[in-house]
Amino acid sequence: MKIGIIAAFLFIVSPTVFAQNLVIDGGLEDTLKCPQSIGRFYHWSNTNERYTTHWRSTTPASPDYHNQCGYSSFQPNTGRGYAGLLYYDPSEVREYITALLSDTLIAGEKYHLEYYVALNGNSTLAVDEVQVHFSAGVPLSTTFPPPYPYALTPHLQAASAPTSTSYQLISGCYTATGGEDAITFGNFYDNASTTTTTVSSTGSVNSYYFLDDVKLIHLYANATGNGPSLAADTISGASYQWINCEGNTPISGAISETYQATTSGDYAVIVTLGECSDTSSCVNVDFSSLPELSETSVSVYPNPATEKLQVSWSGEVNKIQLVDLSGRIVWESASTSGQNLEIDVSKLAKGVYELHLLNDRSFVTKKVVKK
Repeated sequence: MKIGIIAAFLFIVSPTVFAQNLVIDGGLEDTLKCPQSIGRFYHWSNTNERYTTHWRSTTPASPDYHNQCGYSSFQPNTGRGYAGLLYYDPSEVREYITALLSDTLIAGEKYHLEYYVALNGNSTLAVDEVQVHFSAGVPLSTTFPPPYPYALTPHLQAASAPTSTSYQLISGCYTATGGEDAITFGNFYDNASTTTTTVSSTGSVNSYYFLDDVKLIHLYANATGNGPSLAADTISGASYQWINCEGNTPISGAISETYQATTSGDYAVIVTLGECSDTSSCVNVDFSSLPELSETSVSVYPNPATEKLQVSWSGEVNKIQLVDLSGRIVWESASTSGQNLEIDVSKLAKGVYELHLLNDRSFVTKKVVKK
């Protein structure tokens, strides 16, 4: 089975806030009680060994819950809580933790995963097999001694061994099979199949990683149209590319959340977040169905303009937009009471723009030059 590749790089700035995180308590902040010693997480049967609210120990092995309210041998990426688990040991020991999701994943849909890991400074080895597994329900094993390794299928894996003792971002794209509501972290390979990198000549011959700030975002591209005005749903941190559906041709410069079509046709938007990309359904724009306002009923002056642009019209207008040649709306007003308006263009770059006047039945375009 082909395993998805995840990029790893040094964490330099604070993580970007994306759309709704499907991982409940991705920052491991919600505690049932403060850990007072190592080897505490959430035991499925021993109520005295339950420290996290929305995370689970996957096997009888003892992954560690750290929180600065009590036991903490390192530091969190953000907040106060974080986890520690063994990814490699000469004796084949492995530890696993499972996060619960707030909703089940949809078959065929794409999900952007990111989380942060840091190698324990006392570990002499780093491993490539920093892996995750998605499942319907917690893939719990109560077998004792614990299964080493727990032979689950890795769905995503680090591109190379995270070797830094500072937090590193791991991210990747997962296409759901449907029904998954849990995600498990660990190394699902035995020692013979694990790729190790020696990072130090002193310390413990193992790979122990700290883990924090897990996010899983549903990437779903959706575009809507209001006449020639098209808009994509906002996904914070994502990039956008509008395309002409005839030939799926990218439209030069159309890389914002909105796009103003200038000709009839079918349009869609490609939304990209990390390694994930999704394309919306096509939206039809038909200029022939829009009765044209009289060109003589709209006046724009001065044109070219340097500071202020005066617009006047006759008839009903419920939206006015100023659009650059890439289709990006640089100014918009939905408040058009009366029949004249002043637009401040002093801060706009020099060049050619289109002034659009719209109502429910019509659409007029005027060329405007900013000098």
